[in-house]
Amino acid sequence: MFTIGQMRRKYPAKLRSAIAKMHIDHITKLVVRDVDEVRARIHRIVLFCPRDEKPQGKLDTYFKRKFEKVQNIRNVPKDRLKGYRNQLRVTNNICTIDIFINRIVSDTTGYFPVFRIELVPNEGTSENEFRQYLVELDKLVFHLHPSTVEYTLDLFCNQPWKVESLFLLVKRSLYVPYQNNPRLFDNYPVNSDDEENRINSTFYAGDDVKIYERGNDDKKEKYLHKSGETKEGWQYINLNRLRLEHTADRTKLMSKGVNTLSDFIKDCRFHKLNADLYKFRSLMSRKRPNYWTWPSYSSANEFGHKGAFQFEYVLGKLFQTSIRQSIKDVQEFNVLQEKLIQQMLDFDTAWRAGAHNY
Repeated sequence: MFTIGQMRRKYPAKLRSAIAKMHIDHITKLVVRDVDEVRARIHRIVLFCPRDEKPQGKLDTYFKRKFEKVQNIRNVPKDRLKGYRNQLRVTNNICTIDIFINRIVSDTTGYFPVFRIELVPNEGTSENEFRQYLVELDKLVFHLHPSTVEYTLDLFCNQPWKVESLFLLVKRSLYVPYQNNPRLFDNYPVNSDDEENRINSTFYAGDDVKIYERGNDDKKEKYLHKSGETKEGWQYINLNRLRLEHTADRTKLMSKGVNTLSDFIKDCRFHKLNADLYKFRSLMSRKRPNYWTWPSYSSANEFGHKGAFQFEYVLGKLFQTSIRQSIKDVQEFNVLQEKLIQQMLDFDTAWRAGAHNY
């Protein structure tokens, strides 16, 4: 039996590299093949009303007249919506609606619209049902404009370990243009470092795009994180998909012709806003780290996160050098990328077909 040193002397470096590449290629093909289904979805839409078009009178009274069974939620999430005093919630068989009203006017909060409406469709809601609900909402509340839209692509697998494998490989190769703040969250409860008891992991390619392991909505639960914070997530045993999520802000939406809610109802522009986002890349230079040599990605952020092409490209400043010419697609992901594009196109076709009379 050979030792590591003997193996290195016996097999030239080029041969060892070729064997490693063949091994990773094979694993990648198997993991991509195990994706049972790819499903496109609108996960969330945030709407606002321009200041000069706001309804007359008190907003809480206005919305309680417009919607049935409105709940008063006292605790507005200050970490992301510190500019509002009150929150109303409406739940129905289509979606959950959160309405934030009564702006806190101060020099420190910046600009906040007079109200903000967030809609999250229920897991079993079809795109046709959700679009039709938006039609009714557009008639019910005038002058609504999209602020952000979360577009998601779910990659379903039938075993948690397959979801984990897909997450690791996609994270390692994913390249998203114009994203400059990559970071990684491996979530473990406060009382465990056991892989089998961990909560889902999340990789942010930047501020607008993330990928994360997840399960069904009814399996989501709260847990105490090591940081001392209470968070929500899915236990490892309940993972059944990898989600790719892109939050398109108002600037992006308007660049593709989405100004009003009516514009979005007519055409949600899934393909136009997402087709160029998800690339699977590696460096092909022998002097640089690559997808197939696993320990080689060493660029890390201030939290020590590393092991991904996006880290190498952004944190390693590779975009500033001529090394860009050696960046190539990881061809083993071509089949998956084709499925993603096709799902975007199919989603747009179905969405426009249902809105042709609007």
